[in-house]
Amino acid sequence: MSQKASAVKRAQQSEVHTHQLGQDVFKTILPEDVDWKPFPAFPTSVRLAVVVG
Repeated sequence: MSQKASAVKRAQQSEVHTHQLGQDVFKTILPEDVDWKPFPAFPTSVRLAVVVG
């Protein structure tokens, strides 16, 4: 392994990302799984969703 690849690997391993409280893993959410709703301030064809995380 080159020095550059080794340095990148060490940097990636040292990055620790904590999850939000109560979450054991991160999840992927697809657009079709989101609860899209109309929003009165926009044209009727526009849909919005609240996404937290």
